Amino acid sequence: MSASSRRRARRAAGAARASATGIARIHRVARLVARGAPPEEVLRAAHEELTGLLELRDARFETPPYPRELPTIARTGAVTGVAERRCSGRDLELPRDGAALEVLARGHGVGRFVLVPTPGKGASLEQLVVAVAISDQVGAALVPPRHAEPWRTR
Repeated sequence: MSASSRRRARRAAGAARASATGIARIHRVARLVARGAPPEEVLRAAHEELTGLLELRDARFETPPYPRELPTIARTGAVTGVAERRCSGRDLELPRDGAALEVLARGHGVGRFVLVPTPGKGASLEQLVVAVAISDQVGAALVPPRHAEPWRTR
């Protein structure tokens, strides 16, 4: 096996491990939501998973109105609203002052996570998409239950 083939194989194995870890992080938060855990417990778990996933220096959940505008992590994982981009290896570093990860509940913004990076640590696009999926689980936990169940037929 050539050196370049070995490098590709190592990268592929690392990507597979990262993918499995991301799925496990989403699943941990989703399990709490599915069993009806209190929103505070879901927020705590999401905070832990986001901090670990992105190796953050700090993360916090805020509800509107927000104290200031921040660059945002879009639904696609792209970071928008930033003038300067820094990379760490193959990964993108989040803006030094933080980036906002919106939490949606039934299509409406109900809050955001402010993600403050550890200097020199980057995040892959896949990791950012996993972060969006975790925030979606939080949105599901923050939606009050409906009294009627419109999906049921009579």
